[in-house]
Amino acid sequence: MDEAALIPTMLYVLLTTLMVAWAVRSFDWFHVTAASAAAVALALLLEGGLAYEGVKRAMEY
Repeated sequence: MDEAALIPTMLYVLLTTLMVAWAVRSFDWFHVTAASAAAVALALLLEGGLAYEGVKRAMEY
């Protein structure tokens, strides 16, 4: 595991999470259910994994 790629990946995921939270809070009509919260959490985990692999491969070249 490449620790140098971990920091940019974590920053990317953190910023994405903040943007999603801001977007959800801006819509008063959007009610967060357990299913939608779980779907967003799974999407963020998938995105974090993809971002980590992308940064890791980019640093190899």
